[in-house]
Amino acid sequence: MKGVRIFLANGFEDIEALAVCDVLRRGGVDVKLVGLERGTVVSSHGVNVQPDLCLEDLPDNEQAAGEKDVMVFPGGMPGSKTLAGCTRLIEAASRHYSQGGTLAAICAAPGLVLSQIDIPQGSKFTCFDGFQDALEAKGCIFTGEPAV
Repeated sequence: MKGVRIFLANGFEDIEALAVCDVLRRGGVDVKLVGLERGTVVSSHGVNVQPDLCLEDLPDNEQAAGEKDVMVFPGGMPGSKTLAGCTRLIEAASRHYSQGGTLAAICAAPGLVLSQIDIPQGSKFTCFDGFQDALEAKGCIFTGEPAV
């Protein structure tokens, strides 16, 4: 694994972003928190986080699979909805995935963010119950398991 980018928007779920960052950094992984805009991002529980980078600062080629293997989308509302509505992020994630990169999404993010990306029919996924409709409509299979 070359590195991980965790994408943050106001209203992200604290534990789903910060615990992932903490555990991976402790393991020696190059992890960067990326805000959609410049400045502080506020979690769904009011924690202020200063991202390492801003989405607009990432060159398109850095988001390619050869450079950064994993893009992470934490859940939380309205953070997941904001991530899903960010055209530049969805285009980057689509390009990353089509080039063999890994996408990871937690809680509401699979149903909101990953549903905006061309995921093959028959792909298995899980998410917070109630957010599966958009991916199921694309022919993906909701497992209800803790992880896939």
